[in-house]
Amino acid sequence: MDNNCDAGDRARLIYLVEGGDSGWRMNFQYLGDRGPWMPEAWWKPRDQVEDQAAFLNPPLANVTSGPSGFVHYPGVGLPEKYDDSFFICDFTGGSGSSGIRRLKLEPDGAGFKLASQEEFLWGMLVTDVAFGPDGSFWALDWVYGWTGEAKGRIWKGSFEEARSDLARETAALLSADLSSRSDHELLALFAHPDRRVRQMAQRHLTERGTIELLTRLALGTGEPKKMVDEVIGANWLPYAKAQLARIHAIWALTRLGQVAALAPLLSDADPEFRAQAARAFGEAGDASQVVLLSRLCGDLSPRVRALAVTSLGKIATAQEAPVVTGMVADASPSDPWQRQAGALAMSRLLSVAELAHFATDDVGAVRMAALLALRQLRSEGTRVFLEDAELQVGVEAARAIWDCRIEGAYRALADQAARTHELPQPYARRALAAANHLGRAEDAAAIYAYLMRADVDPKLKEDCVEYVREWTAPKEFDRILNESFTHPDGRARDWFAGKELGFLTRQELDTVARGEKVFRENMKATCMKCHSVGGSAVTAASNEAGPDLSNVGLRLTTEQLRKSILDPTDTIAAGFEKFDAAGALVKESAMTVGLGAALSKEELDDLVAFLAQQQKVRKILIHVESAGFEHSVAKVGDDGLSMVERQWQAWDAADPRFEVIVDRSNGWASEKELEKLDAVFFYTTGELDLDDAQRRALMDWIRAGGGFSGSHCATDTFYQWEDYGRMIGGYFDGHPWHEKVGVRVENPSHVSTRHLNQPVFIVLDEIYQQKDPWSRDTCAVLLSLDLDSTNMQKQGINRADRDFGIAWTRREGEGRVFYTALGHREDVWESPWFRDHLVEGTLWVAE
Repeated sequence: MDNNCDAGDRARLIYLVEGGDSGWRMNFQYLGDRGPWMPEAWWKPRDQVEDQAAFLNPPLANVTSGPSGFVHYPGVGLPEKYDDSFFICDFTGGSGSSGIRRLKLEPDGAGFKLASQEEFLWGMLVTDVAFGPDGSFWALDWVYGWTGEAKGRIWKGSFEEARSDLARETAALLSADLSSRSDHELLALFAHPDRRVRQMAQRHLTERGTIELLTRLALGTGEPKKMVDEVIGANWLPYAKAQLARIHAIWALTRLGQVAALAPLLSDADPEFRAQAARAFGEAGDASQVVLLSRLCGDLSPRVRALAVTSLGKIATAQEAPVVTGMVADASPSDPWQRQAGALAMSRLLSVAELAHFATDDVGAVRMAALLALRQLRSEGTRVFLEDAELQVGVEAARAIWDCRIEGAYRALADQAARTHELPQPYARRALAAANHLGRAEDAAAIYAYLMRADVDPKLKEDCVEYVREWTAPKEFDRILNESFTHPDGRARDWFAGKELGFLTRQELDTVARGEKVFRENMKATCMKCHSVGGSAVTAASNEAGPDLSNVGLRLTTEQLRKSILDPTDTIAAGFEKFDAAGALVKESAMTVGLGAALSKEELDDLVAFLAQQQKVRKILIHVESAGFEHSVAKVGDDGLSMVERQWQAWDAADPRFEVIVDRSNGWASEKELEKLDAVFFYTTGELDLDDAQRRALMDWIRAGGGFSGSHCATDTFYQWEDYGRMIGGYFDGHPWHEKVGVRVENPSHVSTRHLNQPVFIVLDEIYQQKDPWSRDTCAVLLSLDLDSTNMQKQGINRADRDFGIAWTRREGEGRVFYTALGHREDVWESPWFRDHLVEGTLWVAE
């Protein structure tokens, strides 16, 4: 199990194979997009990614949110149904969502797949799990929270259905000195149901070098077999343990380098014995059975084929390369482990020139394996695959060249930058990175040509803009790998001088940066005392004494900005006015006065330049879908829109800070489409028609920093998807009230509540109560039901604690969530106060 990187990805269950690469690099952690890890979905299982990176040893599954302890059941102590199970601790910071999962695997090609998982022991904040000598189950309990409370607990569990006599025997064996046991006694323990006992017995016999007995057991002949059969006859071992006994003997002989006698196993009827024997000859470096190993490259079992090919790579010569490439050609395209074994063997058997020759092979799988072999060798021969007939081979060549820093192939990769618009993003990013690294005139021309196109990819544009800005002095660390590069001499440094760019130059950015410093740090201006930009303020939350300025450059010209700084009472932002007792506007502002004298002219100019650049338009997806009850405000009218959608469009037209995209389909629920959005808003009921991949895409996007907002019936949605309920903060549990009720403003400083002006206000609406997982421990409550001004004698009140949250915020990974239970009635949707409540809350999650 490998943990996630806290960017919306999930922990991974990985089958470790020789020469495998699961993709993660430490330096990715310090990049906002985590290098290729997130954009290219290296963390996802192969069945969830189209055209996944071919060099990867991909995860078998994404399991757990916080892996913290992992163990395989040794074979004694649990009921039989738990045989061959893995146990993983899932630590999420709260006991209610933490515990121990049980996993079962099954063969899949030359590797494995997750067959099943269950919550084995749930409701405990576990950090580790282990099995005692008697097979008892031990768990370490952190008790509470992420930081703990300076104490923990250790739990021990046992199972009545388990064999207590076997448990006692196992404990005795594990504590005994087995060195005094006879060879035959130790050999009998090779068939013991507990893996730890078998390993101890194997170690002792290996140290003694008891080759004859080990060989006879491995081959399943003679007295040792009879001995194992007698133990089986004692009715405490199924046949599988006799198979394991022979496998342990094979391992012992492999450690001793005595595998020649195992040749008959290469033709055994049991594919696992063929596989184990094939691996043994390679690990022992014994080339006596190359012919038989070559035949196994066409075995019916993918596992046997992969292990036979791996061994051939260690002990054969180039003469056997055709059987390796034949295996690669015949392998299933969905089996990365056979491809990896073939590529590794080819890298050991063939020269760079021979591998490069495969660029003209008719079979794409063989060309890919040859390329991966060249990647293993860090060879510039990878460049001949850049223009392969199959685009994915070209993509993989680009990955190999840039990610493995194959400098001799940089020029060939940079030459592809001229056709960036034709290439998939992983290929194009690396071609542009190589062009920026080399810095030739033709490289600058390719980058500029791409920037001038109308159909540029936002991520690639971001890269190119940075390359142009830093062209004369490129940064040491690249944008993809976050690794140090020394750029070559001969850079065309003046190429961009005088060019029309359409974005700020480095010099202009420096002005903006100085202005940001004034905004954030100047003690005379104290801007952040009242304002925030993009959610960044003195405190963790947005400041509410003044408006968020993320969009101020869209609303005010530079002259208006300057005037608002010099005379803050001239125009006061809506929602921040003060009125006297008669309702007249008071010309008073919380903003610091006299800044014209306090700041130098340069500081003022820089500050205005910074504010003028704050032009972020949030893109908000409005999704209305009634898979359950259909509210009147969600019903489609003659114009094809519901009232909810019409209101959002009207608010959009009047507010330059955001742009709404109305979509009742599910086409938006993909990784590619979600990347274009800042927030998703739900007015929904029932089990929406999102498949597993779309659900994963939505949750991954939120956890990586996306914003989610919901109104009213958004908690009456996805009862069968627990991640959704945890994300939004609760599930609908009836609406006892559809009448005037009191609503208490618990947080009057939040952007979504600052306009409400009173501690309790009265509203006529349908009021929801929530059930688990709703809790104040996980939600920051903004509005709640005021019990003193609400009829608390209504039927259907289910919460014994009388705690009725109406609006709240919460964090989901790096993402923000806002929910308000208000919004049932048409008149509520027409009210300005509800507009401000919902719009500001949604913009808050979009920051």
